[in-house]
Amino acid sequence: MADFFTRTEQLAQQVGSGTLRGEFAADRVYAVNMHEQGWRNFLGYLGPKEIQQYHQGGGPKFVESVWKEKWADWYQDMADQVLEGTVADAMEDAMKDFDEGLKTRAPVRDGELRRSGTYTVYDGSGVRSHKPSGSTYEA
Repeated sequence: MADFFTRTEQLAQQVGSGTLRGEFAADRVYAVNMHEQGWRNFLGYLGPKEIQQYHQGGGPKFVESVWKEKWADWYQDMADQVLEGTVADAMEDAMKDFDEGLKTRAPVRDGELRRSGTYTVYDGSGVRSHKPSGSTYEA
């Protein structure tokens, strides 16, 4: 029994403790509206009229579709790196991949929405990395 508990304690020290969390957002006032339904012109002839901005690429649910397609791979990558003690690196990679997915799926008009991805990775009680909206990656 002592060997089991000793090894468990060693493993806990190797892996570390605390909460690992990643937050991602499309940081524009109109992002939620575009994500959920597209624009609505409430002054349209005979009532509200849908104004689709997807003719230049992208589409609705542009954040949700990236998540649904890639979440299992991201979690698997994190699980694979737990014993190496680099799970926070895998979380950072997942957030960068999320941002790249936004760049290819968000509606195009002037490119602003595609550049609006912002993320923060929290490791334990502090910020491990943060990418502000419209910027390149930073550590």
